[in-house]
Amino acid sequence: MSKIIFLFVLVYASIFGLNNDKNYYQFSGYEDNNQNVHLFYSKFLAGSSNDLYHLNVSTNKEILIQSGTWVEFGDDLFLKGSTNSRILNYNTTINKLSYVLLYEDEYNSLYEIRTQIEDSTFQYQSDSFSFKNIFLTINKDTIYVSYQNNNDDSYGIVKSIDIGRSWKIQSFPNSNIIPIAISPYNSNVMFGINNDNNLLKSDDAGKTFNIVENENVWQSYSEIRFDKENRFIYALNSQALLVSDNFGDVSSWQTKFELSEVTYGNMLWYIEVDKHNSGTFYFGDDNKNIWLSNDYGENCTLFAKTPKGKFFGGIYLSPYKNELYVANKNLINVISSSENKLLRGIKPIRSLSLFPVSPGNKWLFAGMKHWDGIYSQPINGRIEIIKDTTFQNNKVYFQFDRVGDLPFESGYERVDSLGFIYKYDATFPDSEYVIEDLTLLQLAIDTLHIVNTNTQKFCNGTISQKEFFSEVRMTKVFEAINFPEFFDYDLSENLGLTRIHESWDFGYSNLYLTGAMINGMVYGDTNLVSVNEKHLNFKFELEQNYPNPFNPSTTIKYTVAKSPLLGGDGRPARPTSGGGLITLKVYDVLGREVATLVNKEQQPGNYEVKFNADNLNSGVYFYHLKADSFSQSRKMILLK
Repeated sequence: MSKIIFLFVLVYASIFGLNNDKNYYQFSGYEDNNQNVHLFYSKFLAGSSNDLYHLNVSTNKEILIQSGTWVEFGDDLFLKGSTNSRILNYNTTINKLSYVLLYEDEYNSLYEIRTQIEDSTFQYQSDSFSFKNIFLTINKDTIYVSYQNNNDDSYGIVKSIDIGRSWKIQSFPNSNIIPIAISPYNSNVMFGINNDNNLLKSDDAGKTFNIVENENVWQSYSEIRFDKENRFIYALNSQALLVSDNFGDVSSWQTKFELSEVTYGNMLWYIEVDKHNSGTFYFGDDNKNIWLSNDYGENCTLFAKTPKGKFFGGIYLSPYKNELYVANKNLINVISSSENKLLRGIKPIRSLSLFPVSPGNKWLFAGMKHWDGIYSQPINGRIEIIKDTTFQNNKVYFQFDRVGDLPFESGYERVDSLGFIYKYDATFPDSEYVIEDLTLLQLAIDTLHIVNTNTQKFCNGTISQKEFFSEVRMTKVFEAINFPEFFDYDLSENLGLTRIHESWDFGYSNLYLTGAMINGMVYGDTNLVSVNEKHLNFKFELEQNYPNPFNPSTTIKYTVAKSPLLGGDGRPARPTSGGGLITLKVYDVLGREVATLVNKEQQPGNYEVKFNADNLNSGVYFYHLKADSFSQSRKMILLK
């Protein structure tokens, strides 16, 4: 089910540039009288699109329901499109769909509830209420929608008793409480969140609320679902799965499954309840797993693993087929007790451009290695694709030859159409394993764990405008952790690897791309020679903080471009005065600014600043450098 977390995604995307390819959001489903499954989902890309689609799974026919665009005004992006939707019915006799969707045009302050009943359309408009969540009930005629009043940030409910044809504002005196759930079996029962992040319950349709769980870890996007035997209620907050065995009342909530601390309070997980079997439900955790319980949460068994990171777009359980549909970034999988198969995917075109593979491609690097401030030495490296080969598994792999001071090994590798890079050992036919996910999002919960090497990989940010060889290219920053060593690296559009930073207990090294031959095109210097590091930093650069993780202080280094701004080959890329207003700010995982480290004019050169986090809680933070048209962010971890 779609929920308020969508707004969090919009905020986050507008600050950091969440991703450069479309992903699935607003995911929900419906099973018609013929037991055919229908799915609703948007294909979301911040600043580009948010189109809502209907997929008839039985016919594999996808239809655009509502286009979604963005309006750019200054540094801000405003959505014009759907933010939430639910299927109400599918008439199998005439093949007509009924649904309700929430629409907003942020730029023009126009907000709507749109209901489509087969061929008839109904609209309820407001210029001050931004509609948030849709709550369906067993009584098909009754629908609730929560809203936020943009004038005073109060909250409330509108109600329809005629399948969305008309709406009325429902009395909601507790306007400081965010409604997050309404029981489909008894609409007088509501749950909400107060300013202290406590869970509250109302038994009188929102007239009064009482605190029923006060651990201060509940958020507006916390999940609550109701069992068929409605005294049992299931919930996911930022720390655990909880179950109430007494209608959600106070003292009835028990922790059944604790989530790992790797997400530091980020949660984008979902619960789906079996509508025919009491006590049975599914939920996704923060480590790619989907769990199943058949006994009201007393025991949870691993049901399936998701293939794409930890970022769920939603899950839906078909009531009769008992199949679980999972939207996981740019993939939709259908999972049953016997199989886990790919149903649909969005090809990550821009992410795939980060890894150009063709026999003859070559990359040359030069830089410096520093040993704890005692001495330094020049280093270099070379990568070349020797040939492509088809092995026993009928898949084509490219032979990578890597020499020099590189943290990557030689071997056979391939990239699939969904953004996974695989490594293969030719002596073992079943040895293929994933070593990279080019679609990783800049979120703490989206990671890739490489079991074979016990390495954890993250995306540290996306740089939309970074210049190499006189061209501006999208660049993603990846980080790999294999204690006690860390390294991060840049992959750039249509170039591949362009920078490597490696750190260990007693020093660090930096390698920069000096030349390449990609698909027959020559860039920069293709002679393998050592280049002193100081001659490479002619462009804006934001380095990884050190130490990382840290407690409570860390150092952040950055470079302000010299004039003229140079490409990776040292030639002028475009006129610029160099320097200018530089801002370096720190944000938490919700995109809230927590510190301004730099906000002033600075001349070209290398700088460093200390960040002290004495007054902050443990967790993941992002620091963001902005200068002229350049912007870059990186992730850091505070461990207290």
